[in-house]
Amino acid sequence: MRADTKARRYAPDINPSYQELTEHYGIGIFPARSRKPRDKSIAELAVLTVERRILAPVRDLKHFSIAELNASIAPLLEKLNDAPFQKRPQSRCSQFEELDLPAMRPLPAQPYVYRLWKKARLNMDTHIEVEQNYYSVPHQYARQSVDVCISPQTVEVYIKGKRICSHMRSYRQSQFCTTSEHMSKGYLHCRQRKSVTRKVRHIGPHATQMADKILESRPIPEQGCCRIYGIVRLCDKYGPDRPDRVNVACGMLLEFGSTSYRGIVNILKSRRDLEHTEEQESETIHHDYIRGPSYYGESS
Repeated sequence: MRADTKARRYAPDINPSYQELTEHYGIGIFPARSRKPRDKSIAELAVLTVERRILAPVRDLKHFSIAELNASIAPLLEKLNDAPFQKRPQSRCSQFEELDLPAMRPLPAQPYVYRLWKKARLNMDTHIEVEQNYYSVPHQYARQSVDVCISPQTVEVYIKGKRICSHMRSYRQSQFCTTSEHMSKGYLHCRQRKSVTRKVRHIGPHATQMADKILESRPIPEQGCCRIYGIVRLCDKYGPDRPDRVNVACGMLLEFGSTSYRGIVNILKSRRDLEHTEEQESETIHHDYIRGPSYYGESS
């Protein structure tokens, strides 16, 4: 774990997770200066000693469990700690008992729980994405940046150090963890739904049908608005040369009964929508003696 997130000479930014670890055990942090290897020379020397005295002797042995590895390391570690220093009469073990042991405090009553901190930005559907899952945040904070604290059991959301909500952590992918009180009321709800419906209708009938299915598949329609806006934005990337590409991709996905946004992106990236269009055009028979629909329109 890196101690600082941004190196500064006098006031470096400390990694929040590392800061919590040190506060739990009551220890201080003194990050080494940038490009000053002598600041941590004692630590680097200790690593070198362990590599030579412990790791090197066991490197050719085969171990089939952590317990077997620890059993091989234990006597080597004890031998290293009891070995006298070259220029001093003491050993590592005796120096620890004389200096460190009297200053040690008892461990905290509760074990340390690792929590990961990250930045996130609220989507228009008032959800944040955390490890491919979506957690709701009160709608008044929409489109703001938040700090997310992720622990094995919970996901907590903070703004300027104040916790605004928390959820039980979900380990299933693409799941919505939504609290109904976080959702916007009728006006904003209707405005978002009308807006996305109007924009997607210009893409084509397949895209419109895809949007309807996405909204119907969610217990709270706002959960699908962000995904539909993502489909609309795909037209900016894949639409300039062929405006109907997104519509064709939606139609292909609907044939399989899927409403996956990622599936639409994969079809467009692999250009399978263009191959699908070419296959349909090649199946159409063109001949001088075959009358098309325009013939009947003119005759009427």
